[in-house]
Amino acid sequence: PDLSPALMISAFGLLLGASRVNFISTSLLLPFLALGGLALLALFYPAARKSPRLAGTMMGLLFLSAFFGWGLAASIDTTADPSVPQSFSVQVIGRHISRGSRSVSYYLELEPWGPYAAANSQMKVPLQMYSTTHPGDIICVALHSGALHAPWYEPVPCDSTTPQPSQP
Repeated sequence: PDLSPALMISAFGLLLGASRVNFISTSLLLPFLALGGLALLALFYPAARKSPRLAGTMMGLLFLSAFFGWGLAASIDTTADPSVPQSFSVQVIGRHISRGSRSVSYYLELEPWGPYAAANSQMKVPLQMYSTTHPGDIICVALHSGALHAPWYEPVPCDSTTPQPSQP
């Protein structure tokens, strides 16, 4: 049977899930992206080779394999992460919206924080958090080490044990 719809749905589903994660550096996931993408490519290559439109089929398979590999690597890094996250209080210094042809993404711009002070100046957040957070507000961020050692972070509720940002 034709497995193209299942491949497309799983690749785009994994990619969509991965797009909601804030990574310190995505370059640490590239080897895992390649491994996952190559595995999927090898799995579907025999069927794709029989297609009457070989070039188009292979191009589509390459793109879907890359999406699948990226989504799989990001999902494994975040969902299988056994680390205890570090919490940081961070001041919001700005915010912006990014509009694509079919999507809208909301970002908070953050002051330097934690051990990655130069690496992250913005964080993708849900609309509800974007709507209620303004420049000058303090938010809390949990930094995870990642199961594949690609650190990622997310907004979390603040508590009394979270270190507060230093004021100049």
